[in-house]
Amino acid sequence: MSGRANTTRTGFTLVELLVVIGIIALLVGILAPFISKAMLQGEMVRVRTWVNDLANATIAYSRDNNDVYPGQDLPAGVLDGNTNNNAYSGSQYLSRALFGIVTTNPFTYPTATKYMQSGSEDLIDPSTNKTAATDNFQWKTISDRTNNPMPVLYYPARPGMAALNQYVYEDNKLVSDSYGATDTGFYDFILDKKYWYDPANLSTIKATGTPRNPRGFLLIAAGADGQYFTGDDIRYPAWTR
Repeated sequence: MSGRANTTRTGFTLVELLVVIGIIALLVGILAPFISKAMLQGEMVRVRTWVNDLANATIAYSRDNNDVYPGQDLPAGVLDGNTNNNAYSGSQYLSRALFGIVTTNPFTYPTATKYMQSGSEDLIDPSTNKTAATDNFQWKTISDRTNNPMPVLYYPARPGMAALNQYVYEDNKLVSDSYGATDTGFYDFILDKKYWYDPANLSTIKATGTPRNPRGFLLIAAGADGQYFTGDDIRYPAWTR
């Protein structure tokens, strides 16, 4: 009596494997945009938390310094690294105040202060947007902590100045200009539209407009589009445009 041949399969055929691979590739193609969007949203949540942490630290600093925010007692134009090589931008000045950068030895990595715990992702070189463990921290700006870090812009309001003039675009001109921002865009961005005067030009905006957070300070991170003074910017205080 002859036995029948064993036809039990022990694996997949090439066609079946190709079908499975095709299905997986299709699913990856469908899900990739959603995964990318979710990751970007998660990154922006981290930036928002970071900006709030910086704001709280800045407020704590003012309480220890006669209710004066970092740089608020400096004349307009002093925080302008673009026109004065001996000056600091707003972000650089804030990093010195909150992170305890020792200007007598600026190559020493900042240590924790009562305001902030410093980490390698917190400070970046504004010219390269790269973090570095051994660098001249005296000129570092505060990072937004994204995968492609950009500086967080800091603007202290100047007491005694009226309307939007209490905030000075030049405080971070070197950084914001390099990303295509303009002073007109800045003043329009910080203008409280509840007090809109339909200005015809920049001088009118600055002379008549009411800024966000008057007599306080502003923190602005570029957001997902990598551009300052646009709708997706993450800012303190938060506001809708």
